[in-house]
Amino acid sequence: MMLTNKPPSAAESRKKRPLCPGKAGVQIEGLSAPLEWKGIFGDENRAEVEIGSGKGAFLLHAAEMRPNVNFLGIEQANACYLYAADRVRRRRLRNVRLVRADARIFIPEFLAPESVGGFHIYFPDPWPKKRHHKRRLITLDFLRELWRCLIPGGWINLVSDHEAYFQYCRERIDASGLFDRQAFQGTPGANPGEWVGTNFERKFAQQGRKFFGLTAIKRNAP
Repeated sequence: MMLTNKPPSAAESRKKRPLCPGKAGVQIEGLSAPLEWKGIFGDENRAEVEIGSGKGAFLLHAAEMRPNVNFLGIEQANACYLYAADRVRRRRLRNVRLVRADARIFIPEFLAPESVGGFHIYFPDPWPKKRHHKRRLITLDFLRELWRCLIPGGWINLVSDHEAYFQYCRERIDASGLFDRQAFQGTPGANPGEWVGTNFERKFAQQGRKFFGLTAIKRNAP
C-alpha cells in the first residue's frame, strides 16, 4: 500500500506561518507625542480608536466598510497584537494601524486633545472579583482622558456581556458629568444579528449570553 503525504489544511498552514505585522504594526518606541494622524496614516482622515482589539475582527470589518476613516487599535497582549496586525497586513488595509500598549498609559501620553472621533470599547475584562476592581478599565480618571481626546460631538461605544460591570460603567459615565448617554445602535460591518462583530461577541452569542451596550457622547466643557 502506497502512503501519500496529505497536504496541510488552510488552518494548519496559518498556524505554521510566522506572523508579520508589517506596516500595520506601529512600534511605540518610535512614536513622538502627541501623535499626528497624518504621520501614522499618511492622510488627515478622521481617526477612531479601538481599546482592546483582540484578534482584530472589528477593525477588519469597520475599515473595509468605512475606508475614509482611520482606525487605531490598542492591544496589550502581544499574541493578539501580532495576529491582528498580520491580518490587517494580509488584507492590505491602509486605514488600520495597531499598537501594542496599555491603553491607560498610551492614551494620556500619546493622544492629543480633540484628536479622536470615537472610542470603541467592546467586551473589556470585567474583573468581577471585588479585589480586582482596581484593574478595571473604566474609571472616572480614564473617562476624563477619553473626554479630553474626543472631538466636539465625539463618542464612546461600550458593549459588555457582563451586566454588573456594564452597570458599573454606566454609573461612572453618568457620575463624570462629561457625556450624554444614548442607546447603542450597533456598528457598520457586523453580520446580521450582531452588534459589533468581534470574536468575543461571536463566542458569547453561541453560549447564549445577553449583551449590554451604550453610546456616550461628549458634552461641552462643564
